[in-house]
Amino acid sequence: MNEDKFNSNAKSIIHDVNNLLSNILKSAEFIRSDSKNLNDYIEIIISNSLTSARLLENILHPSDLNLKPTSLDQICKGVLSEFRLVTKKNIDFKFVAAENSSVVNVDDFQIRRVVHNLILNAVESIENSGRIIVKISSPREGETMLEITDTGVGISESEIKNIFKTGFTTKSVSGNSGLGLSHSREILKKHRAELSCKSVKNVGTTFTIIFTLNDSKIRAASDKKILLAEDDPTLNSLLTDTFFDYGFEIDSVSDGSKILEKLYSSKNYSLLILDNKMPGKNGITLIKEIRENKIKIPIILMTGASTEEFESEANLDFHLIKKPFRTEELMEIIQNKS
Repeated sequence: MNEDKFNSNAKSIIHDVNNLLSNILKSAEFIRSDSKNLNDYIEIIISNSLTSARLLENILHPSDLNLKPTSLDQICKGVLSEFRLVTKKNIDFKFVAAENSSVVNVDDFQIRRVVHNLILNAVESIENSGRIIVKISSPREGETMLEITDTGVGISESEIKNIFKTGFTTKSVSGNSGLGLSHSREILKKHRAELSCKSVKNVGTTFTIIFTLNDSKIRAASDKKILLAEDDPTLNSLLTDTFFDYGFEIDSVSDGSKILEKLYSSKNYSLLILDNKMPGKNGITLIKEIRENKIKIPIILMTGASTEEFESEANLDFHLIKKPFRTEELMEIIQNKS
């Protein structure tokens, strides 16, 4: 990375970190005076602290995008919840969810930064009271659109031509560099998404992001039907909810002996995820029977045991994941098997 690009990236990250630190500071102040929403404020502190750490690490170690199927609804709901808690202005925050799945193939950390920046701009444009509407829709097949509309002071025609330029700002508050919008657009371009703005002075502003879902892996992931076999009821429920949030169709069982019956009765499953130790039949036994019956479904085997004991079974064509595992790790494996 050349020096100019490094400095621009560093300044943008500092800008974002300062916003995150403001949330942390405000949450700490609220905790001191308001115990009613204690857990919510603690979650903001934890979330913003972790995000700040990743941003600072990115200054010296910029990384490629970590793309995975991600619920845009969940990102927007999370960011809006933070602003509802820490904003002292009288603002009515409204969220309009998509009628269909809002799963997009993105780096959720980076897109959260963008959504946070845009909502922060909307909050700052409102002087005392107003409304912010965050809406997700699918205007055309293969597209997901995110609109953030405020009833703030608006942007003049002469200013709107420059808002995406590095260093430009319409804010009078000292310390706001205006890097948020330029860097947000840069992040979205890497995702093959477009950011645009429409505004009327003294009426309000709408920022629009259009995600183009033209990646075959996105379509494969969103259409994938997963068969999950896990006998622990808590983990079964958590994994089922996780897959649902990522836009997958999920069917789950808790007894290994039911797996073959499920696979024979339905040809629609495109992935099998199973625990190795289950009542009825264990995972390795099931995989052997599945392969002996010439069923070519991709399989992910979950285990809490040492992975060494499975080395002799490599010829069975399955992917092993060791418990405990992060959701991101599992989703990366699923995407690679699409």
